[in-house]
Amino acid sequence: MNRTVGRLTFGAMVMALGILMPILFHALGLGPVFLPMFWPIAVGSFFMPLGLALLVSCLTPFLSMLLTGMPALSPPIVFIMMAELLVLSAAIVILRRYRQLPAVLLLAVALLLSRLVLLLILLLVIPLLGIPAEVLSVVMVARGLPGIVVMLILVPLLVKMLQTSGTISTLQTRPYRR
Repeated sequence: MNRTVGRLTFGAMVMALGILMPILFHALGLGPVFLPMFWPIAVGSFFMPLGLALLVSCLTPFLSMLLTGMPALSPPIVFIMMAELLVLSAAIVILRRYRQLPAVLLLAVALLLSRLVLLLILLLVIPLLGIPAEVLSVVMVARGLPGIVVMLILVPLLVKMLQTSGTISTLQTRPYRR
């Protein structure tokens, strides 16, 4: 298969999972706690080039909002998630490319940066928009901690499984080792 077609197909699969997983998790009442849209984006970012990872990170919450109404447009959760996912995927791709870190450490740094972006948005941008603190608060940062813990366990395992299966190795611009 052509490398470009393979990458785009993989990106589309990541987007599909990024839309479907939140539906399932929200149906069970676990959505905001387990950050289900983050999981496929994080796994996919280990294997996609930067441009595709950023595109997928930006389009996934927006398409999910159009198709399911989640994340919400008002308050602007969809745009906050876009920013978080952009930082998450960019950090994974860039750190993967320039630093040979274990997947769990690389993911931890990327998640920390993503959560810092959320905190900055909540502390600096949201007050400028005049959105009441009760609607979007710093509690959002802590609410996702269970999901972060699960991600730190499952995502490196999934990355390792996908890597050793060899099915997506042709997608990488530079192989991820560790």
